[in-house]
Amino acid sequence: MSSKKLLVVPTLKELKPIEEVLSLKSLPSSPFPAFSSEVIPSICLRICGMGIAQASACLAQALNEASYQQVILLGVAGIHARSELNPGELVGALSETYLRLGSMVDDDYFDLTASYSLHPVGSLRSNFPARVPPDLRTDIPWRHFGTSDWISSTPADLEFLEEFHPEIEVENMEGAAVAHVCQLFGVEFVELRALVNVLGNRDPSTWAWPDANQGLIRAARWIQKGSMEYCG
Repeated sequence: MSSKKLLVVPTLKELKPIEEVLSLKSLPSSPFPAFSSEVIPSICLRICGMGIAQASACLAQALNEASYQQVILLGVAGIHARSELNPGELVGALSETYLRLGSMVDDDYFDLTASYSLHPVGSLRSNFPARVPPDLRTDIPWRHFGTSDWISSTPADLEFLEEFHPEIEVENMEGAAVAHVCQLFGVEFVELRALVNVLGNRDPSTWAWPDANQGLIRAARWIQKGSMEYCG
């Protein structure tokens, strides 16, 4: 099995806190920016862009071009107000779920994968497990994540999450897509997110960017020191 790992970051803003830690060097690539690490030769990095479609296209291309043991998705996310976690904390994913892959009928939500599969052949549902590296299991909290291109920002959005996804505390825009592609390719999936805002707060000037950036730096240092090693 390949020992290479692919680090995926959605945006250049999320890349900035970690690029010096990992001594990143730009590589020729198209259409997604790619980097190597001068301190960890086994690490490659891609900037996938924001949202489900961008993340899916980027990861599918990367996994078609090279063999990787593990994909690590690193970025920021929002936290549900009912969670005891706070903006600024670093948290890992136990699972990823497509939050709105369904339809509303008379105020009831129906996940379409309850009746249909995501995959054209075989069964593939809207929820995907994520790996919890043993060496990080007790260092940070681990929670269930959800992914949507529709950002939860209204009382109705939060009520939807509370009623139909009560186990999910962390929301982002790429995770389920990356986990989905990893499952199709048979590659291990790990996700770490620095919490930057409480869901419903759409005023970026109040978000916890300095603390979130420190969380991303902390994650990069774990990667630099060889954390998240494959344990069979």
